[in-house]
Amino acid sequence: MDGITPPETVVVNGVDAPFRWLTLSIDRCGVAGRKKPDNSKVSESVNGRYQLTPLVDASAPKASTSEFAEIGRRMEAVRVSLGLSRPALATENGGLSVRTLENNEGGVNEAKATTLAAYVKAGANANWLLTGDGPMLIKDLRPGPAKVNVPALSAILQGLIAAGLPQESLAAAALEFYQMNIDRGLITPDGIGCGDGKAAA
Repeated sequence: MDGITPPETVVVNGVDAPFRWLTLSIDRCGVAGRKKPDNSKVSESVNGRYQLTPLVDASAPKASTSEFAEIGRRMEAVRVSLGLSRPALATENGGLSVRTLENNEGGVNEAKATTLAAYVKAGANANWLLTGDGPMLIKDLRPGPAKVNVPALSAILQGLIAAGLPQESLAAAALEFYQMNIDRGLITPDGIGCGDGKAAA
């Protein structure tokens, strides 16, 4: 185009791609034709034509980016970990195709939210899927049972009983005293004190 200098590259879906002009010819009846990249002549319309040159990227798409590839590798890893094949995952989530899953896992295409939701529905941790942080599976996010320092709690109960505390307030007082000692660092749920208090259970 006269007087307009195009950029060397354009960004399409987060990927730098070489820029090329694409010229469309629209005749007065609204029928569009496309100039071939080799600039061969577009057939003339008997009604005349108008030239439009929109800024579009007509180059071939890049195969993948590192971010797509990283997410794709995690998508495949979690699917395999869950024991699912691509066809099984696609079948469980009606709107997905096996080809879409292949392209996403291969890092060719950016995964859409509906595709990522299918992996989460199957048991994947969304945070791990997108960033690699945290556990791979949702089930591993759930906290396990709380650890209790049984010798320390037993010693606290014995001390409160020896002090003559009434039985109805014994449990609440023991738990309060236990938590206070954990907070002060005198004991830990796993065993002996962790620092400043230097007391043992």
